[in-house]
Amino acid sequence: MEFFFVRPGRVADFLPLLETWRAVVLDCETSGLDLYVGDYILGFALAPLSPSDGDVYYFPVAHPDEENISKAELQNILGVLDNKRLVGHNVKFDMHALSQIRPLSGAALYDVLVLARLLSPDQHPALDLKSLSRSEIGYVYSRSDVMGQRHRLLKTKFTAVDIGFYCCEDVDATRKLYHHLKGRLTERLSRLFAAESRLTSVLYAMERRGILYDSGAVAELSAKVGAMLDTLLEEIRLVAGVSYNPRSAPQTRRLMGELGLTTESFTAKGGATWNRKALVAAGNATATRLAQYRALAHLKWNFVARLEYLASRNVPAIRASWKNWGTVTGRMSAELGMHNQPKGWLQLNGTAPDGSVLYWSEDGPEYDISLRSVFRPREGSAFVLVDYRQIEMYVFGFYAQDEAFLRLLGSEDVHGATAREVWGVSPESKTWGRMRRVAKYINFGLIFGIGDPGLAAQIGGGCTAAEAHRLRKEYFGKFQGYHSLLRRIKGQLQRNGFIESIFGRRYYLPEELAYVLLNYLVQGSAADFVKTRLVAASAWCAPRGIAILNSTHDDILFEVPIPALWDLGELFSILLTSPFGMELPIEVKYSTENLSDMRKYGEEGRSGRAAEAGIAAVG
Repeated sequence: MEFFFVRPGRVADFLPLLETWRAVVLDCETSGLDLYVGDYILGFALAPLSPSDGDVYYFPVAHPDEENISKAELQNILGVLDNKRLVGHNVKFDMHALSQIRPLSGAALYDVLVLARLLSPDQHPALDLKSLSRSEIGYVYSRSDVMGQRHRLLKTKFTAVDIGFYCCEDVDATRKLYHHLKGRLTERLSRLFAAESRLTSVLYAMERRGILYDSGAVAELSAKVGAMLDTLLEEIRLVAGVSYNPRSAPQTRRLMGELGLTTESFTAKGGATWNRKALVAAGNATATRLAQYRALAHLKWNFVARLEYLASRNVPAIRASWKNWGTVTGRMSAELGMHNQPKGWLQLNGTAPDGSVLYWSEDGPEYDISLRSVFRPREGSAFVLVDYRQIEMYVFGFYAQDEAFLRLLGSEDVHGATAREVWGVSPESKTWGRMRRVAKYINFGLIFGIGDPGLAAQIGGGCTAAEAHRLRKEYFGKFQGYHSLLRRIKGQLQRNGFIESIFGRRYYLPEELAYVLLNYLVQGSAADFVKTRLVAASAWCAPRGIAILNSTHDDILFEVPIPALWDLGELFSILLTSPFGMELPIEVKYSTENLSDMRKYGEEGRSGRAAEAGIAAVG
């Protein structure tokens, strides 16, 4: 690698060379990581995506110790980049940094992080650039001293030239790593990487737009959560004593001992530990309240605190960094839990069907705290939320190919249909509510690999593991697809050492963990499907002024100009298209107020559009 530090006035000489590059590798250096709240770009490096060593060029933007390139010259560079293929490591971050000079909307983005995640058989691989380049290609940085200080560069002794050289090494490592990893892709993985790359561009647009929040609603939410934390702590201290500190591990161990409770969670050194899961599993009211306190405190000091900080800095929108490389299944994740924002209202006195510490329900009866209530659509727009409520059931049905189970998917109430099929109960029966819950827990338990004790705990009401086993056995008497799918998974593992989803994503685990791979297969395929819909929907939405704002594991949030609100039939048709041999029913809600007070799409306006698009509510 030959390093060039480009001086002011020399950009015009560089532009003809840049024009010849078909694809460009880039990296940015910044003053910190919070680019929309005060941090800024210091400079960036560019190089051609050539398989051989090539020159790398660094452009100083805002170094305090250097004469920087003018904004006009920098914008000329970015004007050329905007029609190129851009390769980077965490390339969306670089795009946000460059947007401080000029937003890029036409570039195609390719991320080495995504590429490495697709190829790794590990559950939790090291994906930072230094680790990846060292382990994959034996790359050694000559300025590792700069690397260790990279997120506080302005507080160090390093000069602009030091920082620029390190940035160029990042580009050099990224370029070599990209060629190395790209050469290992199979045809199916190449198609999946292309799909993920298109998604990267969509996620960048989502991040850049952000979601507006109401600062008054944030203050109200903070006060309510704070008051609830105080109430929970008072309840806990009635049992534990007024000096009890819920953050103290020794005090918590002592309290649990006094309550006669034991834990199955231990530290690496064998010491007992009381995490939230262990507290809930204890089945004790005080332990449950402590778990709720900790979970709510986490929300208060992360999600709510971030919104309060943004409000204090007059930043009107919250932006989370989305990772389409962060999980082994292929599910996306995002900062502040934006990928998993709970729907509905906190039910502190209710029990979550899935065993979660905090139970959120759209059906009440408690309507005091909703995280989504702080989000507001932009003026003249409405939120439209499209929800694939039981997508995992449909994906499981596709893989299991159980004719009896597939018939159930034609019902508006899959879990109710399961209860009728297996146990012969009807909605008029006294046991209907319980048996429908049992059906729901077993249906989802197949996917999440829950055992008999866990199933019994979910059913509640004194259900024993033996009874849960009997109920499960009766269920399997009707549906054979689960065990058939497990056998096929084990067969693939024996032949290949991995299993492969319909999208080409690979999962690696030993044969004895085939039930875990079933979970990966279903959840990962559901996630990859939603991601394909994000990309397809974005192509339709962008020219119409419709923005995608957020996506959880099973829904997509749009911001729609009000004049277009009742003309979304084509969009719904795009979202309904699936590779699973069936259309997945969707439920659509909208709001012009906030993300909690949502109405069923079609309650106002031209309701026939929803029906024409095949929208169905699912429970």
